[in-house]
Amino acid sequence: MLNYLAAHWRGELSFKRSFFINYLLINLFLNLLTQPVLSWLFEKKEEIILSYFFLNTQIAAACISCWQAVGVRRSLLKHYSPKDRTPLLLIGGYLPFISFILAAYSLTLLLSGEATLSLQKPVPTPPL
Repeated sequence: MLNYLAAHWRGELSFKRSFFINYLLINLFLNLLTQPVLSWLFEKKEEIILSYFFLNTQIAAACISCWQAVGVRRSLLKHYSPKDRTPLLLIGGYLPFISFILAAYSLTLLLSGEATLSLQKPVPTPPL
């Protein structure tokens, strides 16, 4: 397992495997795994557990996104010459980096306290 993770990190796996399995399928699996748990915790009004779970999933998402982005990008550079890189391949090569930036940004907001996780309904502001 560690050899597979290292091979992806070094870009030794094919671009198709790196992108479709290590990026798309892993993200789909993780979303399918975490969303029901978050919904269940939200319904149970377990604010502290929900906060810890959400923070830990954001930390994991940032780490996994970094691993995915580096592996996909290195695979693209290693297996395709510059003249063979179509716009679709380039989009695929940069998409994991966008995911990493979004995960890191949301984690930064959580850790800085600018984004909070609350079970209370927001109070509507009166129109001006």
